[in-house]
Parts: sequence; structure tokens; C-alpha cells
Amino acid sequence: MYGDFGYGNAIAFDEPTHSYMVEISDGVRMLAIHCDSKGQPKGTMDDRLMAWAKEQLNKARKDNCSVFAICHYPIIPPVPVFELVGDAKIKDWRKIASFLADNGVELVLTGHMHIQSINEFYSEKDNRLIDVCTSALVGSPAKYRKITIDENSVLKVKSLDVPDFGWDLNGLTPQEYFDNHFSTAIIARVRGALGGGKGIIKHLKAFARKKFDKITIVTVKRLLFIKRDKEFDKKRFADFVGEVGLGIFTGDSPYVEGTPGYNFLAGILSRASFVLKKIEPKLCKNGEKIDLRGMLLNTIGNNKGFSDNNAEFTLK
Repeated sequence: MYGDFGYGNAIAFDEPTHSYMVEISDGVRMLAIHCDSKGQPKGTMDDRLMAWAKEQLNKARKDNCSVFAICHYPIIPPVPVFELVGDAKIKDWRKIASFLADNGVELVLTGHMHIQSINEFYSEKDNRLIDVCTSALVGSPAKYRKITIDENSVLKVKSLDVPDFGWDLNGLTPQEYFDNHFSTAIIARVRGALGGGKGIIKHLKAFARKKFDKITIVTVKRLLFIKRDKEFDKKRFADFVGEVGLGIFTGDSPYVEGTPGYNFLAGILSRASFVLKKIEPKLCKNGEKIDLRGMLLNTIGNNKGFSDNNAEFTLK
């Protein structure tokens, strides 16, 4: 199935994982990292596979070829809070990102999370890796990428909408259609999480679920003594949850510092600071401290200084 798309022209092939190196044009090679095959624990790149990849990257450097990589799993967590989600990025991602950056790979194209994100990582040797993670074609945000590198080594990433595919979308564009389904699914997930349980917990969840469908942002603010914003406060809390989820996966989420949405979530997190401090130690790995409040706020708003959808970088 993959034979006509690089696999059949591989100049090097790793039998256990089906990873491969292919020269896609003169002087340009692509390293395909297969991190979830039968020969590799899911979402990993172990030392054996890294040794094979390093051998191929050394050969590429000797042959004066530039190399970019592809990998199903994101190398860099697409948004900060995904640092805490085990299956949202490759395991030991800092180690893998440093390995690629320090061995001449500056660009990796990834997927898995169905999210539009672009992220940078710098190794201890100050080498950079750019991870361009792209959504699927069959669900929100339903985009694909056009990536070019010009003669001045300027990398340009452009996101394009999936065109109309002839389905009855009730007068909506494909993007509107997919977005509606996505935000509705986010709300349904929250509603589902408020079900089940036993005894008093079951009754409390049922009460919360009923209120979730009706409660407005102004009511939440009154309960938590958060500063009011007249226009924003008219929104249903459930609709806000759906919009936040959609914004995260679409990329360039609009809830940056100073916006009503950011201020609202910041207010909620401030009221919940005691609970967050109790949770953070349980989420720590390898002795690293976690700022859960900062992670969440940086997840709902793009504070990187460049777009998740259309961006330019000058490569080394």
C-alpha cells in the first residue's frame, strides 16, 4: 500500500520496525520513523532504532544531503498540557528531539493527535527541531499543509482547508460542518464524564450534569467571585468549553492573555489553586516540577510568537 509513496524506493530499511530512509530528490532525504510497529513498543524510539537512524543520518551528512523526518507520533507535545498525556507524544520526547536536532534533522512532520500545531525545541547543544503536527482530513479542523523551502533556506508552512467533497452539509462549508461536530463532541464528553458513580457521588454528578447544560458564564463568575465582563458573560458555560476544545485543536487558539476567555479561566484556576497544588506533585515525573496553571493557560492560547497554521522559519 505504501510502495508508491517512498517506501518502495528506500535506500535503507530497518527490518524490525519498517522504518526507512528515502532520497525524495537530489540532495534531500526523508527519514521515516515507525514508532508503533510490531517490532517497536507503541509510541517509542528505542536505542536500537536510534542507532540505526544515526547511521543513516551520518551517511546523509557524508553524502551532503539534507534530511527531514516523518513520524506518526508528535515528537514535541503539540500543546503544553499534552506533556501530561502519555499517548499524546513520543515517549522520552526530549531525548528523541535532542537526538534528531543534534544529528542534522531540523524538521519533522507528525500527526496522531489530529491537531494543528507547530512547535520548536532546542537541544542542550542549541540545535533546533521544528515539529509540524497536522490534523486529519476527515474531521475538524480538516486541514492539510503545503510546505516549501526556498533557495534562501526559508521554510514556509501554509495550511489549506479541505475542499467541498460533495456531501450534504446543510448549507455549511466543510470546515463549519466539521467544527460543529467537534465542539458538540467535546461537550458530550464532558457531559458523559458527569455520569455514573455510586451513592452520593452519582447524585452529585447528576446534579452537575443538569447544571452544566444550563449554567452561564455569569453564574460561574458569581459563584467564584470572578470579575464580570458583560458581553462575554452571556455565553453558556458548555458552549465556552466546546469553543476552547475546538480552539486548541484548530491551532492559534484565541484565548491569549488579556482576552475575556483567558481571564475567565485564569479566575477559575486561581480559585482552584489549593487543589492544583495538591495535584501537581502526583503528576511530576523524574523530579521535574509542574506548573499546572501555567500549562493550562498556555494551552488555551497560542503564546509562542508564531502561528500554528501559517509560519516561516529560516533553517540552518
